[in-house]
Amino acid sequence: MKQFKYKIYTLLPPRGAIDVVPDWQGEDYPKFQTTDNLEEVLAQPFRVAAVPAMFNQPGVYAYNQQLCDIDWSQFDLVILSDIEYTDYDMLLNYCIRRTGIKNYVAALGGVKDALTDPNFIYRPWWMFQHMRLNKFQDTNTEYKPFKFDALLGARKAHRSYVMARFQTNTPLLDQSIVTYRDVFHGPGDRWISDSDPGFNTSLGQAAHRLVGDSLLWPYVSPNMNPNWEVAKELKREISEITPWDIYRQTWYSVCCETLYSNPAPNTRDRPGPYFITEKTTKLFLAKRLFVMFAPMHTLKFLRELGFQTFDSIIDESYDNCDDTVERFRRAFDQVEYLASLDPILVMSATQQIREHNHNHLYAYRKKIKNQMHQMILDKIPEQHKLD
Repeated sequence: MKQFKYKIYTLLPPRGAIDVVPDWQGEDYPKFQTTDNLEEVLAQPFRVAAVPAMFNQPGVYAYNQQLCDIDWSQFDLVILSDIEYTDYDMLLNYCIRRTGIKNYVAALGGVKDALTDPNFIYRPWWMFQHMRLNKFQDTNTEYKPFKFDALLGARKAHRSYVMARFQTNTPLLDQSIVTYRDVFHGPGDRWISDSDPGFNTSLGQAAHRLVGDSLLWPYVSPNMNPNWEVAKELKREISEITPWDIYRQTWYSVCCETLYSNPAPNTRDRPGPYFITEKTTKLFLAKRLFVMFAPMHTLKFLRELGFQTFDSIIDESYDNCDDTVERFRRAFDQVEYLASLDPILVMSATQQIREHNHNHLYAYRKKIKNQMHQMILDKIPEQHKLD
């Protein structure tokens, strides 16, 4: 199998925001060679660099003054990686064109429209990162004391709505493990006043109508055993750890993804955006059944990626609803419906779906990473490759 002859210029973390080259390394390909010696790479017959997307934009996670000082027109190919949700047009116009990059390949961490540029590929970085950091554990047991886990994370309007719905169903709250902590900082930390941006959303107002000022936040379910926590110190990094012990206690999961609303005003024509993170990945990895709280058509998008969902058990038509409040109202109705079923029968009926999702997770990663690697090789003339 052919490989690039020379070294790729890159900065390793912490000087670089992420380790870009492994992100583009195919599973079936020989390893790329790398260096942070700029002069060495520029002296090569074909010059390749690998950098985080938006490295030239102050205030962005990837901003790096050292990279801004480089003349990028010197490179024959630049490899870019976005790990968050950067719009295609923004990356193209505010990074690639503004820095003088001539020839490029780019991986996006999220998408809202079909990618037609052959130089771009959708690659869910947080999905692949979580798979790298976590190994499967079997959480299947004959008896589980609780119905749902809802680990809500940083405060956002859709998570406050879910918390409010749990509050209005005390029996379900008592039968679940729900956490909504104040150790993760989000845009909705200031609950709830007319001046709070979280309140001035339809979801924030819907949550307020349900529970008023009595939203349970911060909240840790009394059902939570401290021994089930993924770490002794709770901080942002715990999102990288699959909560295996909590899954051993619960039958189903509530998934509140990072993004939850659709672009305004044309939501009927613009479903998404889709930013699939470790939150969804944990559920596929652990073979979980879940209800999704995310932008319209997120379940449809997951099916397009080759995963399966649970419309054979619950009504997933909520995924087609363009009104965010109504979509989540219907979704939580399915949480309550699922809680009313016999979990043993449900798990038996969904075993093949859950096994498929677990297996497809690895197949999908392999396919995408091999495609990414080949995108690089396709940009390199044959005389600069080794057999």
